[in-house]
Amino acid sequence: KLYEACGVADALPKMPDEYLPFGAVVGRLTGAAASDLGLGEGVKVVQGGPDAFVGMVGLGCVRPGQLCLITGSSHLHCAVSNSDGKSGTCWGAYKGCPLPGVCFAEGR
Repeated sequence: KLYEACGVADALPKMPDEYLPFGAVVGRLTGAAASDLGLGEGVKVVQGGPDAFVGMVGLGCVRPGQLCLITGSSHLHCAVSNSDGKSGTCWGAYKGCPLPGVCFAEGR
C-alpha cells in the first residue's frame, strides 16, 4: 500500500527477493567485467553498505564504546554499542550492522 500511495507501485516487483548482509559475497566478476575494470576474472563482488557505517569500519571504529565523527554533506556522530536500544535523537542502533555481534548508531 505504501508504494501505491507514493505512486510507485511499479517498483515493488523490481525489489529483490533476498537481502544480503554487508560483506556477503554476491557473485564473482565475469571475464568481460574484469577486462573493463582492469581486475582479475573471478574477483569477489560483495554487498556494500551505507557510507557512514562503511566509513566507521575504515576508521577502525568497530568496538563497543567507540565513537567517531564523519563529515561530508552532513556531520554524523557514529557510535558502537553492545545494545540495540533506541533513542529519539539518533538512528539505530542497528544490530549486526555492518559487523556481526555489535550495534552501530548515528546521530547529528
